[in-house]
Amino acid sequence: GYEAMTSAPSSGFVDLFSGHSTQYAQARPQYPDLLYSKIFDYTGESYKRTGLALDIGCGSGQATVALLSRFDHVIGLDPSPQQLSAALYPDTTTTTSKLGKLEYKCAKAEDTKLDAGIADMITVATAVHWFDLPSFWTEAHRLLRPGGYLILWTNSETYMPTPEMQKVRDDFDKKVDPYWSPLLHLVRSRYANLDVPKDRFINHVHSVFCVPRVMRLREYGAFLRSWSAVRKYAEENPDMPDVVGVLEEGMMKAMNKT
Repeated sequence: GYEAMTSAPSSGFVDLFSGHSTQYAQARPQYPDLLYSKIFDYTGESYKRTGLALDIGCGSGQATVALLSRFDHVIGLDPSPQQLSAALYPDTTTTTSKLGKLEYKCAKAEDTKLDAGIADMITVATAVHWFDLPSFWTEAHRLLRPGGYLILWTNSETYMPTPEMQKVRDDFDKKVDPYWSPLLHLVRSRYANLDVPKDRFINHVHSVFCVPRVMRLREYGAFLRSWSAVRKYAEENPDMPDVVGVLEEGMMKAMNKT
């Protein structure tokens, strides 16, 4: 069964996405199967539809839904009711496998109000850099059962297939980079500088890998427009050309040269 529960917006969190939650849900790509294979290869457990997973800072649920084939019960948590209103649900008409129970709840990462020791796994997909980290480490440690796993990941750089296309992307980045939140330095470091307390979370492993992805230019443009920095650039430069539109035009010219 699927349940959604929202409440009044939580205060005291970095909220850069509620204003375009529907666009965010539609434009953000799904995480690759290779990512989940690496996660469960590392844990060494099949999780044959047992246990509870918490996807904290779930946004519109891209990772939340992906966990349903592994767990009996998955709860996606996000402090934004707008994000949860656009949350994804599995298409039961295209799958033959039995999926776990799915819930979405409105809650802050640092204070979920959930019972202690309930989670076999906590995932945070491209979101932990927005959290109050000392408070989140305490809450995650409280929520995990003994032997449970805290899995954090983020997207990093995008590399283009030709030098001409890469130059277009580099020019785009020069315009947009000043509008990123300072918190994004953790993403740029691929979480290598994330100070995970080793006295609470043992066997800390950091891994980086590349996944080839083919996107249509229209899809890529929609993805870029869901970025907080792109929206801030547009707000502060209303008389400047659409920065994503410039990139799309440049990409078309670059592709025609190859």
